Amino acid sequence: MSCSSPFPGEEWTETAHFFANGALKYIPEMFHAVYGLRDVREAFKEFEGENSIKGRILLTI
Repeated sequence: MSCSSPFPGEEWTETAHFFANGALKYIPEMFHAVYGLRDVREAFKEFEGENSIKGRILLTI
């Protein structure tokens, strides 16, 4: 989802649209953790170090 430009690319705007109108839903169990945008630094720390996570993190607004 981060390969198009200029940012945000079509993938981002289309995905946001479908989440907003309820056509696209997510399953919380598919994420390792959920963080608010204000906690983005803490979220990215999950990927550091020898015991880093190997899953998805969802950032919410």
